[in-house]
Amino acid sequence: MTTLRFPPTTCLTTRHPPNTSPPSALGGIGFTELLLLAVIALLVVGPKRLPEIARGVGQLSKTARGAWQSLKSEFQAELDLAHNKKIMAQSSQSDDQKDDERRKPE
Repeated sequence: MTTLRFPPTTCLTTRHPPNTSPPSALGGIGFTELLLLAVIALLVVGPKRLPEIARGVGQLSKTARGAWQSLKSEFQAELDLAHNKKIMAQSSQSDDQKDDERRKPE
């Protein structure tokens, strides 16, 4: 008797292949990696300066994220402006052609 084998399908609710974890916001860094980084930071920096450095890194991350969002929104605004100018140019050309057709004597 022959059994049919089908390739694994993706889950409809999670949109990632079964038996795999969903992609994380940290780029694939798991709990053990974060714990290892925390221990290394504690050993290198020391327990007194670690909160201060963590706060500075958090502020730097927040500033970088805000700058990235600002850049993205500015870029999107420019794209929208260019798209709108293109549409307006096409519209005015279309209007000019219609006017020319109306002016032609029959």
